[in-house]
Amino acid sequence: MDAAGTLTTLHSFTGSDGASPGSLIQATDGNFYGTTYVAVFKMDAAGTLTTLHTFAGTDGAGRL
Repeated sequence: MDAAGTLTTLHSFTGSDGASPGSLIQATDGNFYGTTYVAVFKMDAAGTLTTLHTFAGTDGAGRL
């Protein structure tokens, strides 16, 4: 969201890259970090998504 309150969608999750993303945090490196039911991800300000970890079920995956 910019100073005028305009919201810009950086990425829409489709299911194959995660679903139901939780809250984001913005780290000091400027990137955003968050989780979905199936992954931990990083996103830059341009909306480029990098999956940092995909859960396999035995390590914490939720069910879609």
